[in-house]
Amino acid sequence: MSEASDEHFLRAWAERSDETAFCALVGRYAVFIYGAALRRVGDAALAEEITQDVFAQLSQNAARLAEHHALSGWLHRPTMLIALDRLRHRRRYEGRVENFLQMITPSANPLAEALPHLDEALDQLASRDREVLVLHFFDRLTFPEIATRLGGSADAARMRSNRALSTRSPRAPHRCAKMA
Repeated sequence: MSEASDEHFLRAWAERSDETAFCALVGRYAVFIYGAALRRVGDAALAEEITQDVFAQLSQNAARLAEHHALSGWLHRPTMLIALDRLRHRRRYEGRVENFLQMITPSANPLAEALPHLDEALDQLASRDREVLVLHFFDRLTFPEIATRLGGSADAARMRSNRALSTRSPRAPHRCAKMA
């Protein structure tokens, strides 16, 4: 007795939702797909997810794939594409986590010592001065953009920023203080 073909199983699944036929395809190709995914991503749990996603695509495309001459060749392609997508997603996620950690973790940066005092200093400013500084340094708006948002001119926003910064910056001792 000859073994049923991929075409037979795909048609049975596509036409009658024959779970036995689909399980036969899973049994035939799960190790192949999982192995390819694992080699690509290097993570067993992620390779399992990719394998499931590939079988979901196979399920959705069964009728069309019944005419495909080499199902293993077709299965390899979505395995690699899904793996690549997951790796990109992981890199983006890890990059966002790294950026977040850099924002909250003090470093050798001299400004790191000043960060704990930043909110306190901003709270001591007049409301309008605080708004200008936050818009400029945190939202990275230009002075013309700040002027548009808050009203007034770009020069006025720049002057407000300079005044706010000069009132909060430590000053050198006055010359006369040394003589006294």
